[in-house]
Amino acid sequence: SLQELLSEGGRGPLSARLCEELRSNHFAIVKPSAAGTEALHGVWPAARGFFDLPAAHKEAAAGRMRKAEGNVGIIGWGTMPDDNEFLELRVAAGGGIVPAGLDESVPGFTAATDAARRELFALGRTVIAAVATSVGMQADALVQLLDDGSRLSGGQWSSTQHRLCLYHADSSVPFEAHTDTTFLTLIPCASIAGLEVWMQAGGWVRPEEH
Repeated sequence: SLQELLSEGGRGPLSARLCEELRSNHFAIVKPSAAGTEALHGVWPAARGFFDLPAAHKEAAAGRMRKAEGNVGIIGWGTMPDDNEFLELRVAAGGGIVPAGLDESVPGFTAATDAARRELFALGRTVIAAVATSVGMQADALVQLLDDGSRLSGGQWSSTQHRLCLYHADSSVPFEAHTDTTFLTLIPCASIAGLEVWMQAGGWVRPEEH
């Protein structure tokens, strides 16, 4: 669980097991606390509230998906040829999110996504501390690679992306096989298993089924 990993501070049998799972299987499943589970579940109604808006309203609230000027990756709302949808968010300096103004279309959107993101950042810091320790580094040596927005100023916003996805039931393969370009990817388990990860020994597996 996340609480047990936090108590180890990156050093201990569970942290070592976490790193071994990542090395061997390229993924690990970590159980959040009850409060963390509530925070992660709270983002789904907010996401649904956004994706249920008419297309014109979504574009007005978040802007069309575009290159993040002066930063990495993309930001905003976009659709794929199969009508699956994505909303790319960032953390803004001083709190809040970019694109701004989503609360006007979906009341409580910022609070819900912020609570979920804080839980994911807590997990991210724990994973990075365990990885650093496993290769002989100080537990906090790599933490600054996790851009949680705390060191931003002025009009800056984070390089860390918070992506909300809407996959339609009639879309068999929303994403073809790929390797994430992010330093670390954290995904809350969905109620319907869809994520697949390639394991050297077992081929494609669905972690969410476990």
